[in-house]
Amino acid sequence: MRNLSAHVVTVIYFIVLSVSPNAAQSSWNLIWSDEFNTAGLTDTQKWSYDTGGNGWGNNELQYYTANRIQNARIEDTTLIIETRKENYGINKYTSARLVSKNKGDWLYGRIEVRAKLPFGRGSWPAIWMLPTDWQYGGWPASGEIDIMEHVGYDQGVIHATVHTDSLNHIKGTQVGKSITIPDCSSAFHVYALEWYPDHIDVFVDSIKYFSFSNRNEGFRTWPFDKRFHILLNTAIGGNWGGAQGIDTTIVSTLFYIDYVRVYEENQTGPFTLSIENQPGGEVSFSPLKQLYNKGELITVTALAQDNYAFAGWSGTISSNANPLTFSISRNSILSPLFIIKGELVRNGRFDDLLKEWSEWSNTGTSAIRNVKDGIFEIRISEAGNNDWDLQLSQAGMNLVANRAYRFSFSAWAQSNRTITARVNMTKEPFSAWFLKEISLTSTPTVYTFDFIMPQPGDTNARVEFDFGKSTSTVYLDNISLIDIATTSSTFNNHTSTYQKNIIPGQPATLVIKPFSRKSSGGLYYDLSGKQIKSIDTRTPLSNGIYIRKKNHNTAF
Repeated sequence: MRNLSAHVVTVIYFIVLSVSPNAAQSSWNLIWSDEFNTAGLTDTQKWSYDTGGNGWGNNELQYYTANRIQNARIEDTTLIIETRKENYGINKYTSARLVSKNKGDWLYGRIEVRAKLPFGRGSWPAIWMLPTDWQYGGWPASGEIDIMEHVGYDQGVIHATVHTDSLNHIKGTQVGKSITIPDCSSAFHVYALEWYPDHIDVFVDSIKYFSFSNRNEGFRTWPFDKRFHILLNTAIGGNWGGAQGIDTTIVSTLFYIDYVRVYEENQTGPFTLSIENQPGGEVSFSPLKQLYNKGELITVTALAQDNYAFAGWSGTISSNANPLTFSISRNSILSPLFIIKGELVRNGRFDDLLKEWSEWSNTGTSAIRNVKDGIFEIRISEAGNNDWDLQLSQAGMNLVANRAYRFSFSAWAQSNRTITARVNMTKEPFSAWFLKEISLTSTPTVYTFDFIMPQPGDTNARVEFDFGKSTSTVYLDNISLIDIATTSSTFNNHTSTYQKNIIPGQPATLVIKPFSRKSSGGLYYDLSGKQIKSIDTRTPLSNGIYIRKKNHNTAF
């Protein structure tokens, strides 16, 4: 739902067919739907809410609320998104933005929404789709599909648009078409998308008025080979919706949605199964065939190498099951993910583009994040006042108090600049468990830091990189956060003179680490190389990382 320029092609139909294409034809199978049959709030198993009032990149005026019946409710088997003129914090309007992310995500198929649109100058309803995993980078690199947009000052004109890295409104290169539906705000119409590997078609009722084909130029013009999810919302004002002002006499607008239905194509087969090999393991599958009949059950098993662990499947099916058994219904691709044992960062080598990573940009900043040749890059056009104004982060890491962790990554920049690397909280007060400001040059450099996790630990910590203070492009690769005590791969390059050891009853983990300063008289050394000549088991050691020389007898 990004701002469009006025340069779109308009197809006008003064007689609108009322025949609705019932997608439950022989070529489509219904796989997901919400008929909105239960009054009250929306189904939490199918919908979440995007919330906030920061303008949403388009200078919109509304605050999007969550689970607020005044803004989103089901009445008479119809979802109603109500935009209200009311004070809500610093915002003067409220509305709702429903998203199916991680509850309804699809690659290809038919999306169907039967809706009656709000009217009024300044209103901006939309039925659209965004990528779930943002694997090609932030907007617009990973794509956007606008199935229906309508701005109130241009009543009755329906827009369909695609945005990609090369084709978007920022560059004035977006691709789209429009159709006139005079009664779009007084009658229900079916807005539909048919999405295939080689093209996209958009319909109103039975009329196909926009088609966009895969140009076979890669993700910059076709990022639509990853899963997307649905968004339903009404904005107020903004760069496009408010281009001709807002009718301030309107205190409420209503967006009616009768149903949302998702279909998959009923292909007959036979089908192929392709496995994309990844470092760290291999895949076996049964039965092993070149072609599979529709509905045939296939079991795939990921076999991790020593020092690696299986972390999930991506591709046609996203799952953590291993082995994974599924019924094939189309040509399918599966890619296993293997991580080093003890590794807490997922997709730290960017093999799966930006999957698992989150991006954040503060108001007033602008940047494009991409992965090229397995390397993350952030190209910044507008820097901020704080380092944290532009971020790349990944959460969901369980850090145990008193355990030793190693944080490492490769980084460099287009020109000399600083960035900040953190391991921190994901909630207030967002304190850092580890923080380091790093001076980058144009030479790729590996940075490695060891730290002890303080009390009380953190079950949802995150790694974070902050780029906000400079416009110099930054490059990252091989991001890792490992639990030193549980990964043997950490010690592969260390001398055999030393061994990992844990002192029973003590809070300190002893690990292999080479040092130039050693004394034959001592058994243990800290990271600075200082000898520990005696250990009193009645008094815990100070928190830290220690080493022990091999083949010494101890009484522990």
